[in-house]
Amino acid sequence: MNIPISWIKEYTDIDLEKFSDAMTMSGTKVEAIESIGYDISNVIVGKVLAVEKHPDADKLLRLLIDIGEESPRQIISGLAEHYAPQTLLGRQLCVVANLRPRAIRGLVSHGMVLTVASENGLALLGPSGPVPNGNLVQ
Repeated sequence: MNIPISWIKEYTDIDLEKFSDAMTMSGTKVEAIESIGYDISNVIVGKVLAVEKHPDADKLLRLLIDIGEESPRQIISGLAEHYAPQTLLGRQLCVVANLRPRAIRGLVSHGMVLTVASENGLALLGPSGPVPNGNLVQ
């Protein structure tokens, strides 16, 4: 049986290792604990070269970002409700670059712009000062 960890966390603050041991001691064998999600180990800095609204979606923007490769990457992002296109132009942002390309409303996205939730909506993640495009964030 597969159980989402979110269900377990509704009832306890126990860590996964202790939970697994307790389940085994109670007679329920835990075969594996799997994390499902993105590997965001390849986060790099890129500069927004061009930005426009997605032609078929009001909440999406199409960004061309220079991440130090031969040509800029097209990234489709749900930032349109939080940022006007002109405010993103020229900014350096953190980009997850090791994701498989995905079609989003007819346009292919080759990465993901990182944001964090804030009191004012979404805050973009980027370097505190200028760094070369393509620098790995560690």
